[in-house]
Formats: sequence, structure tokens, C-alpha cells
Amino acid sequence: MDASADGRVLAAVGGDSARLWDPITGLSPAPPLVGSGPPNCVALSPDGGTLALPGWDYAIELRDAATLRPLATLRGHDALITALAFAPDGRALASGSRDGEIILWDPSTEVPRATQLGGDRSVVALAFAPDGLVLASGSSDGAIRLWDVDSGRLRVAFGGHVAMCLAFGADGRTLASAGFDRLVRQWDISTGRLRSALRGHGSPVMSVSYSPDGQTLASGDDRGAIRLWEAASGRPRVEFRGHEGGVVSLRFGADGRSRRCPRRRGAGR
Repeated sequence: MDASADGRVLAAVGGDSARLWDPITGLSPAPPLVGSGPPNCVALSPDGGTLALPGWDYAIELRDAATLRPLATLRGHDALITALAFAPDGRALASGSRDGEIILWDPSTEVPRATQLGGDRSVVALAFAPDGLVLASGSSDGAIRLWDVDSGRLRVAFGGHVAMCLAFGADGRTLASAGFDRLVRQWDISTGRLRSALRGHGSPVMSVSYSPDGQTLASGDDRGAIRLWEAASGRPRVEFRGHEGGVVSLRFGADGRSRRCPRRRGAGR
């Protein structure tokens, strides 16, 4: 599941279909896209105009987010696509696959900007830094890797847990990761040093997000709990409960106070 930068459009895949939603009205602006590809991941461009989906043939489908009309097909992977992320300016798209490969694309030209990034195991999470110059990847080998977007080179690798979700702080110097071990970790990206490990969730953590000012970190788990943390100290602030399923996506509003928290039903994301 993913959301536009302004939080006005949500994209979700699950079962055998992909859908767009208006989070305010709860209505879908277009009919569902059925059988388009495996329900592994989805990415929505920051302006809410372009939807990226994995295809059954290891390709990436780019579609108009308003109508779901096909725009382009990106080919280059040789295995199932497991993670997608747009850069903050929408000019780059990152895709990761089960064989560990990460490809950086220019969506406007349909040409890879950099290939052969990645580790030895399946890529499970991707996130761009706010300036779009660094890409973070989480893999099933337990490593978090930071990549230089312009050169495609590895900057640093660190970790020790499988990061199912990643999020950069507003200043681009801190990265949050979380996963099945129920911990939320904050890392210094310049050194790879662990800043804090936040304990409190009782089930796997599926989503993390920083507030626009970087002072608050939100995390959502597989049982529907959402926790807010003071980012600098790691102290817990408040916990929300009410979702019936897992919280697979979190997004703060532009004012830093509202949050959009889509939930998961069944096994879809």
C-alpha cells in the first residue's frame, strides 16, 4: 500500500486486484484492476498521478492513477518484484526483486538508470531519502544497505534484522526500520550506527513514518496497534488501537498532526 505525498490518494493491492481510494470519502475513483500481477507491492508517485505495479512477467506496469490506463512497461528484472518506491520528486523509481537485484529507473524514458544493485537475498523494503540522493534497501539476509542514487554504488551496509519497512527522517540523516522482531530501530545513516531500539509492540511491525518536522516517529503493527515515539529520545508518547487488521502503511499529513493509517485484511498488502 502507498499514498501520494499529500495523502489524498491511496493505492492498495490485495487478492487478485489493485485499487485506488480516496481516504477522506472511502470511495474508489476507478474500477479495480483485476489480475494485473502478484499482490506483492505497489508505489504511487508523489503527485498521485502514476501508479507502479509488478507484473506476472517480472515487468513493472506504470498506469495513470486516475483511470488505471497503461502508460508504460519497464522490463529488466529476472525474478518476482517484491518492492517498489518512487523518489520524492517522482523522477526516479526503484524496484527490488526476489533474487536481490535493485534497479533504478527513469519513469519518463523507461530506461534503467542503474542496475545490479542489491544483495544476495530477496529485497523486502525500499525507501528514498528526502533529497532523493540516497536509497535504502532492506533484504531477507538481515542487512540494510544505503545506495548512492546518482552512481548506483553502495555507501554502507548495516543491520542485523529483516527490515520489512523503512522510513527516513525529515533531515535525511536518520533511518527507521522495523520488522518481525517487533522492534523499531533508528540508525545514523552516515555511520550505520544504531541510535535506538524502541520496544513496545507485541507483534511484527509493518509500517513506520516520521512526522514532517522529524520529531515524531509512528509505527504500526500486524495486530492493528499504532505507537507514536519521540524520535530524539525514543520515548513512547501514545498508543492507538482500533484497526481490525494490520497497519501496513502510515503517512503524516502536511501539518504533522493528522495520520492516514490504512489497514490490512487477510494477507494482502
